[in-house]
Amino acid sequence: MIKKILFLLLFVQPMYSLELILKSGDAFICDTVEENDRFIKVRFKDKLYEIPKSEIQMRDNSKTGTHKGYTLASIAMLDGSTVKGNIAEESDTILTVQTILGYLSLDKAKIANVTKPDPKIEVTIPKDYLEQSYRLTPIRFGISFFAAANGQPLAAISPGIYGGSFFLEPSNLNWKDTWQIGFKSEYLVSYGEGSRYGFYNQIVYLQYRKSYSKLLDFYANVGVGGAYIRYKRDEAYIEGFQGLSSIGFGYQGIKFGKFTLRIGPRYTQYFEKPFYHNVGGEIALVYSL
Repeated sequence: MIKKILFLLLFVQPMYSLELILKSGDAFICDTVEENDRFIKVRFKDKLYEIPKSEIQMRDNSKTGTHKGYTLASIAMLDGSTVKGNIAEESDTILTVQTILGYLSLDKAKIANVTKPDPKIEVTIPKDYLEQSYRLTPIRFGISFFAAANGQPLAAISPGIYGGSFFLEPSNLNWKDTWQIGFKSEYLVSYGEGSRYGFYNQIVYLQYRKSYSKLLDFYANVGVGGAYIRYKRDEAYIEGFQGLSSIGFGYQGIKFGKFTLRIGPRYTQYFEKPFYHNVGGEIALVYSL
């Protein structure tokens, strides 16, 4: 029993809560794990971060509580200076602000503008500070459904096309979670009067992602590949291979757990005569592993 206690005292590093205020004006209540002369390692929610001490404006070891992030209020004064901190109290003539220097009482007549943080916006520690083991982008895969209107000349005999796909987005083909190379295997079918077209598409695509927040999250895909096309009418059929290109974009801000829903328009063009093409909408369910 004594050996176990000695082991815990010597090798287990205790964590304690504190508040960190970064030079960006964002503040976080988190747990400290360890620190050295250059960095402080903290646990914020379910991830570890290594924050350079040069980016920390202030730390307050007296602040405890559940992990949360928030932005400090910014008060622009008429003399051109700016005060950042938490608004502690406000009256008709005085604004009291808690800053890194302590509490300041500001005369409202000398204030040009007050920018208060939006409590609905979730603030988190920048991804650049993530510990290396947390920087790996997850493998993403999923299924999609596509429905579109055919262009001429196919539209004359078969106006619509629909089908589904399976796609894979490997983590080792991702750059900063902004650029992603993915692979899609797709089957589409188009019916006409007494005829049937089948398209077996294999696509390699480059995806660009732009996220402003969890809800404002968008994507754009540009892909190239090949298609095995099979046309059947009654008992006769014709088949062959063609190259293709595809472009699409849309919204991916609907998330629940490890699942993401993507919705957006898409255009597909086949390269060889008679130059089949279609434009429609695609909905995809993505799982992050």
